[in-house]
Amino acid sequence: MKKKLLIAIDGTSSSGKGTLAKNLAKKYRLFHLDSGKLYRFLAFKIISSKTKKINYQFLKLQLKKLNLKELENKRLTNEKVTKFSSIISKKIKIRKMLKSIQKKLIYFPPKKFNGSVCDGRDIGTKIIPNATVKIFLSASLNERAKRRYKEYLKNRIQTSFAKVKKDLKKRDHDDATRRISKAKPAKDAVLIDSSSYSRTAVFKKVCNIIDQKVHLINARP
Repeated sequence: MKKKLLIAIDGTSSSGKGTLAKNLAKKYRLFHLDSGKLYRFLAFKIISSKTKKINYQFLKLQLKKLNLKELENKRLTNEKVTKFSSIISKKIKIRKMLKSIQKKLIYFPPKKFNGSVCDGRDIGTKIIPNATVKIFLSASLNERAKRRYKEYLKNRIQTSFAKVKKDLKKRDHDDATRRISKAKPAKDAVLIDSSSYSRTAVFKKVCNIIDQKVHLINARP
């Protein structure tokens, strides 16, 4: 690859963005950043603090000391952190704070990588507007609720399918109506509905899109 490969994957909650991004990172040797984990990280730090209030100086310090391994902490996936991360994601200061970090990580990955792949909700529109390939992944509410519920059971998180579905529906509404960085596809994004497709089928489809785009880029004089 002559140029660094930048892939933006946006979409609704539990549409398969994370799994797709991980698989693409492995195939194309890309640095993978799950933008949602950065919001969860901050949410977790706030919840774990003494005051449990948003202190921007405190959060800046936490981000400065951030070790990417901390983003793999399973406690970031619990229901309380998930809900609070959704709340703080609506705050302009939080988004600006994380936008600069996301760009730095994505545009300047370690030299061993051929580029970066990032998944979230405003990656193709705000974070990597010049991405090589932009994907917007969606699925029906019922299908996404099944996936999220299955994930919770796997992580031994007690909840009900009805509650998971209700929470996802609310998250969809919040993401689509918030003032900043609404969850919407970029104008040049490829839209994929994964409701009736397996993860493997979606992965192959996206790989074909990437390969075709890379071939066109490398064929240019």
